[in-house]
Amino acid sequence: MQYDKIWKKVLGNDEKVEFEFSIGSAAIKFEFAVWIIIGLLFIGFAPVVTFLFLILAIFKVYYLKVANAYAFTNKRVLIHRGWLSTHTISVDYPKITDIHITEPFLERVLMHVGNIAVITAGTTFDQIILRNVETPYEVKKKLDRLKDSFSPSNSKNSDSLPEATQNNNDSEPKKKKCPFCSEMIMEDAKKCRFCGEFLDKANNN
Repeated sequence: MQYDKIWKKVLGNDEKVEFEFSIGSAAIKFEFAVWIIIGLLFIGFAPVVTFLFLILAIFKVYYLKVANAYAFTNKRVLIHRGWLSTHTISVDYPKITDIHITEPFLERVLMHVGNIAVITAGTTFDQIILRNVETPYEVKKKLDRLKDSFSPSNSKNSDSLPEATQNNNDSEPKKKKCPFCSEMIMEDAKKCRFCGEFLDKANNN
């Protein structure tokens, strides 16, 4: 895999990458062409500037690929951004509430790319946007399949727990809330062990 070194740092023991991708190659080529065209505008009177733009264009191509790595594992979505200074965002499949796709006209016509917005709940980010992704609808289908396949396995694991949990709950003594301090106390208690009040007072009132 192209980003194997990145994912090895964050993958769990029983986790594997099912699909990885980055910014679309057409989008990178388009940005490279823009930098080259700007540089050529200076070639007549400032060739040094043209040379600098050429260097920047080459660096930009390298940077965009390295600094934007995305992966779908069997458990979550991973987004790695940055090069010298980096940060990785992780979103577990159960926390994904929706997936939106936008295809701005110019990006769709000129570069054949779109943006994928992953809407989340219970995370630091309300949504995470993967920009300039090739064939975004196909990528969304892959994410949907992985997300859906993860849910049943979770359910199977959780289905084996309720019986044992229920037995434990049956063996626990029943409790009620103290009418004076709202702490939980034994159901047959006469006096609250937290505030010291006699419960008969509440019944009399």
